[in-house]
Amino acid sequence: MAQAKVSVIVPVYNVEEYLSPCLDTLVNQTLEEIEIILVNDGSPDQSQAIIDRYAAAHPEKVRPFVKPNGGLSDARNFGIEQATGEYIGFVDSDDLTVVTMFEKLYAKAVDTQSDCVVCDYSEISGNQVYKRSCVTASPLFGSNIREASALLRTAKSYAWNKLYKRSLFTQTGIRFPVGIHFEDSATIYNVLLHANKIEFVNEPLYLYRIMRPGAITTQANAGLYDIFKAMDSFLGHYKSQGVFEDHYTDLEYLCINHINARLNTAKSFPSLWDRFRFASAAYRYLNRNFPDWHNNPTYLQQGKEQVKKHGRFCWHKMRDRLFTLKLYYAFLYLLKGRDYRWSPPKSYPPISEERLGVLQEVELSILLEVDALCKRHKLSYFLAEGSLLGAIRHHDFIPWDDDMDISMPRKDFDRFMEIAARELPDHLRLCWHKTMPAYHLPFAKIISTEDYGFVNKRDKVLGKLNGIFIDIFPLDETPAPHSKELTRRFRKIRRYRDMLLYRCGYMSAGTLSRKLTRLRSKFISNKTLHRRIAKLSSKYNGKGCRYMVNFASSYPPHRQIVGKECYAPGRREEFHGHMISVPRNAEALLSITYGNFRLPPPPEKRVNKHQLVDITARDC
Repeated sequence: MAQAKVSVIVPVYNVEEYLSPCLDTLVNQTLEEIEIILVNDGSPDQSQAIIDRYAAAHPEKVRPFVKPNGGLSDARNFGIEQATGEYIGFVDSDDLTVVTMFEKLYAKAVDTQSDCVVCDYSEISGNQVYKRSCVTASPLFGSNIREASALLRTAKSYAWNKLYKRSLFTQTGIRFPVGIHFEDSATIYNVLLHANKIEFVNEPLYLYRIMRPGAITTQANAGLYDIFKAMDSFLGHYKSQGVFEDHYTDLEYLCINHINARLNTAKSFPSLWDRFRFASAAYRYLNRNFPDWHNNPTYLQQGKEQVKKHGRFCWHKMRDRLFTLKLYYAFLYLLKGRDYRWSPPKSYPPISEERLGVLQEVELSILLEVDALCKRHKLSYFLAEGSLLGAIRHHDFIPWDDDMDISMPRKDFDRFMEIAARELPDHLRLCWHKTMPAYHLPFAKIISTEDYGFVNKRDKVLGKLNGIFIDIFPLDETPAPHSKELTRRFRKIRRYRDMLLYRCGYMSAGTLSRKLTRLRSKFISNKTLHRRIAKLSSKYNGKGCRYMVNFASSYPPHRQIVGKECYAPGRREEFHGHMISVPRNAEALLSITYGNFRLPPPPEKRVNKHQLVDITARDC
């Protein structure tokens, strides 16, 4: 391979549908001295087979790498370390490029001796290309950020429509932050500050795919709060370089603009409380960092233009917009009652990847203690639900999973409860309704009493036993998998379970039926409710039934009833470097519960449940 002029870094994860068209546009680039660095970020689909095919066909251009899954930022950082070209470009593996893109960007960079060159882009959806001017030509191009601060707004923060001098990364040490969304905004503004000159090619050379399933820009989930981390990144960098005050007005506008874009996404939060929280967090962020932000001159000028275009009553003042949204969501919240969905307290951000690894290691250590007890007393147990899915699909935890579940046949479950109460190590505590009268769940927990910085903010009835835990579910026999009797029995079990949750404040009542259920719960003791749940769940145990089910699961019975032969005898499967017990035909169980369990969910659903929050990372 000749010395590369440009290194194109392409992170690959779960994109087999789009990868070949993307690579076709790259291997056919008119710039000959190009290296295409393909970083397989632990993709679970057939992307690697596609990569191998292109690497074999174009060995002079394609450099394939495989690494454990670490996310887009981690893959880009890995690619930067491997790059040898004078310049670097980034391409997302589901997008396309015009075949002359890197030749034109490189020629412009060399002709003007610029550290960064920006190009326009088009948007694509399916096979439709929307050609319009997305980046506006400006006389500011040809300058640098220190000379023309407004270039921050003009050049935009996308990583993929630019060519960068590799030294912008190697000499400054700037990298993409791992573990957060909006990594482009967190990084590119910092890189642009160090460019000697920023030039522009006024052609749409990059084709950006819009309306992609799971794009963080269109999905409301906990990752939306990462926009505040991204803004902290570039604000902190400009402060550390001593130029924050010089660029105050434009940085202020960038923050207003980024938050404004996220507000429309926040409307998609299923919970009114979450919508209110995000609007409140945005309002606090701007007030804390830019006390007079609503008087930003660019922001005010845009407001005047909106009034001129849409009339005097158009809603352009974001201060009023944020305040009105807060009042509106608060009103609906009070009117309808708090949603059944639980979300973490607003002062705690999502768990970082590093801390999630700590959490999973502790959960595994608890599981190994359970495994040792079961071996010693010849009891059966199996990984369950998300933990079982992780064992079969990843041979490890699901990368974003923050809890662990196991199940036991009711007979073994009851014996284990007796044994665990007296034989668990001192740092572990069994929580079950027979060992804790106020306990509120129809299954058991084993909780670590050691302080790892994680706190269970949801199960307040546990008091000081609020550390890392694993859940243990009982398995019961049942007759026909689809019957009216099963449906009625399951509804009764859920009703009694809800009463337990209402009694301890775990769940709030919004609808009339829930309010009536909560009222009934005040007249029935925890002990009686647990007895009724156990009686209904184990009604057919020992009667020769062919099926097994976990009535304590959050899933309805039809998504988990399987023949008894699917469970026993169990088998051992690799899980995080250990051989752990799983059902004999785990694949059949997972297919019933999840459908095509081999296919990971879309990115917007790859989130922690956040029953545990990381108190070491409080959002100030």
